[in-house]
Amino acid sequence: MAENWKFLESKNELHILNKFTKNGNTLVLLYRRTLLSACGLFVSFSLGNPLLDILIPLNETRPRQNIFNVNYVILDDQEHFYISYVHLAFSAFVIVLTIISVDSLYITIIYHACGLFAVCGSQVQNTAENNTIEKNGTDISSIGYEQFKQCIIMHYKTLQSVSVI
Repeated sequence: MAENWKFLESKNELHILNKFTKNGNTLVLLYRRTLLSACGLFVSFSLGNPLLDILIPLNETRPRQNIFNVNYVILDDQEHFYISYVHLAFSAFVIVLTIISVDSLYITIIYHACGLFAVCGSQVQNTAENNTIEKNGTDISSIGYEQFKQCIIMHYKTLQSVSVI
């Protein structure tokens, strides 16, 4: 990715890639906040009955639900509810953070590739508009040829890197 940023020359190309990068970062931020909020909500649901036992006590304790159904061989999950709760809550957050990390990288790579394709399209458009052709139509300027060549190479490298995903 760093190689692609160095390869771009004009401010317009950098602006296009920067726009896609900002859109990708916004999506990653929204995705991360949504998943962490959902995980926090999911983890807090199992504290409802113990919290109600403290706030509105009954003559008996309410049944406690773990976050996940687990079978600790050495611990009774009802007797040691808070120990198992901390372990399961930590495990849930680790799982969600792993999912967020992998998906964030995937989103970033996709938005970077989309930005490179947009830059390539912009280069083709600018080259086609600014290209000079002689009257007989056979002499194309070498500058236009080099720009097309660089665009094709960038397009091919982007396709190769995306095909790995």
